Amino acid sequence: MSNKKELISLEKMIEFDLHLGAKSRLWEPKMAPYLLKEEYKKRHIINLEKTMEHLQSVYDYLYDLSRSGLEIMFVSSKNKVIADIVKESAKRVNAFYITQRWLGGLFTNFKQVNKTLNKLTELDDFLRQENLHQQLTKKEISQLRKKKQKIEKNYDGIKGLSKLPNVLVIFNPVNDLIPIKEAKKWIFQ
Repeated sequence: MSNKKELISLEKMIEFDLHLGAKSRLWEPKMAPYLLKEEYKKRHIINLEKTMEHLQSVYDYLYDLSRSGLEIMFVSSKNKVIADIVKESAKRVNAFYITQRWLGGLFTNFKQVNKTLNKLTELDDFLRQENLHQQLTKKEISQLRKKKQKIEKNYDGIKGLSKLPNVLVIFNPVNDLIPIKEAKKWIFQ
């Protein structure tokens, strides 16, 4: 099912320098079909029309998976530049996301992660009580809020995750190698 809405314009891609590839001396020959010129200021020029085609096909694929009810998780734990974009995109499509650090054991020790998520939900519910100030002191409430914030920092994007996601979208597989290794380990258990 193709959603033909343009995801991003060529002008925007050029504005963000997405057409500028790696330095010519560092290039990967497999990228040749996706390059326009070999060099511009000692850098390769990427064919943005092909980039848009591939972006659209990835978008269509993820859109179809999401519509079929599969859980999707976006991961960009090392690149703080795109963290906000990843977070907003995930929220827009009701997907889970991790933009802080990767939580070791997320796949291989999901039972423990699930306990922490349940604790976060309980803390959330408890702190929303109307008569909370009658039950606890201001200091105790403050400590609970700090505890909740600490948990939320790492677990906010996976609140509501009751089972492992079906699809993992990793934005930089070189930097986010741990999630890939953990997913492989979990799949082949």
